[in-house]
Amino acid sequence: MDIILYAETNITLIMHQMGHLYDNLYDLFNQNFAISARKKYCRIALGALYHPRCLVHDDFYCVVFIHKRDLDQCDPSFLNRFEKHIIDIQALIHPRHWSLSQQLYTWLDDFLPKNLGNHFPLLQHLFVNHSQNHICNLAIEAFEQLNISTDDEEKPEKIPEIINYC
Repeated sequence: MDIILYAETNITLIMHQMGHLYDNLYDLFNQNFAISARKKYCRIALGALYHPRCLVHDDFYCVVFIHKRDLDQCDPSFLNRFEKHIIDIQALIHPRHWSLSQQLYTWLDDFLPKNLGNHFPLLQHLFVNHSQNHICNLAIEAFEQLNISTDDEEKPEKIPEIINYC
């Protein structure tokens, strides 16, 4: 029911892992609106027999996030209703943060013994909650805590200070 209330306002609704609802919102996603008195209405299925017409604000938008690994399980006709964009962490962060996180990852990888095998030890075994995203978050936090602007000229002498912070 909250989705109906959100559709009446001028917000951008972000949905993630809501597959059980997508079929009920067929007309909303298809922008299949009925116009009455200069207002848009769409049918939303709430159960087998109840299909109320709900007001849709002109500036209401809906964004559906689907993980790349889950695309195979999605109905193609559902996917065809949307603009599609691929978003990865590298597109969301500043290049200096990404560069530093790669340097940190390489530095950490050098700690691993190379002659023991392919599956042990890994960085996950040496550091609790290790992930590539966590390293990137550390780099961003270091820039913030050390008051280093991403717009400033890159200074090689700052890199050891940032790595020590991380």
